Amino acid sequence: MTPTVGQPLVYVLIVNWNRWATTLRCVDLVLRSNYEPFRVVVIDNGSTEPLEPHVPAGVELLQTGSNRGYAGGNNEGIREALAQGAKYVWVLNNDAQPQPDALLRLVSAAEDDSTWGALTSLVLTTGGVEDAGLVGMLPVGRRWDPVDRGLPIPPRDDSARDEDVAEIDLLRGPSFLVRAECFNRVGAFDEAYFHYLEEMDLMERVRRAGWRLGLVRASRVTHAKGATLAYETPQSLYYLHRNHFIFERKLFDANPLRVFVRHPLRRVRALLALRATLRGDLRLMRAQLRALADALRGRSGPADLGARYLEPLDPE
Repeated sequence: MTPTVGQPLVYVLIVNWNRWATTLRCVDLVLRSNYEPFRVVVIDNGSTEPLEPHVPAGVELLQTGSNRGYAGGNNEGIREALAQGAKYVWVLNNDAQPQPDALLRLVSAAEDDSTWGALTSLVLTTGGVEDAGLVGMLPVGRRWDPVDRGLPIPPRDDSARDEDVAEIDLLRGPSFLVRAECFNRVGAFDEAYFHYLEEMDLMERVRRAGWRLGLVRASRVTHAKGATLAYETPQSLYYLHRNHFIFERKLFDANPLRVFVRHPLRRVRALLALRATLRGDLRLMRAQLRALADALRGRSGPADLGARYLEPLDPE
């Protein structure tokens, strides 16, 4: 789609890895957006699954040649967006299902107030319930920790309208709009993370550069979690914990051991994973020990724990 006068160009980035049916469903929904102009870029991260023969006309396909993770894949699209003069980049998980006006609502909010560096949609589960764990407010002096719960979604004032934007401190995917200027100033995603927390790292840098983060409730996206790497696998939990240690060391100069003892009882309880361990499943405990050890050694990027660690945890 060609930019028209008064309408900023948006690049829509969708990373795929062996999930063509899911990705093309997302692409189809984006193409139904009632906002113009936008360009859709699908970044394929070295899939072994055969390329779907029906990628819609006008959708750009970038091939990375290998699995470069969420950060590396999106960075390919970000470079393309900046080179083509996009004003905004909309980062979408391939399992996100945006409503037709989701992009329009995000861009309208960003255009109304230039202090918003990044804006996220209200994310709904497939059951239609708000996923409150993706955004929140941080009490003064407190930082996000995967073993410490209770970061609430910003409460909605009775007088607030859907069009209003709620300022937030915490922003994770699967749908967020970023000003291209932010990438020009603070850089793109840090590929050291490979999987999980890349967006939190980016958003912290955006905030430190003086922009605000916001939640646009009128922009709505349904999200089926874990289409590429299921959340409830030891491999995914390895990345979650290791990358939290990386995040703390990089942005807050906190040694992984200091992070571990910040909430010692909760950390030990999470590490022992008693319900799984007592059933004889030691994968969760081993994955977390590996996460801490790798963080202490300064290891980052992709890590292959083995095929068994990709198998979901047994239901409790």
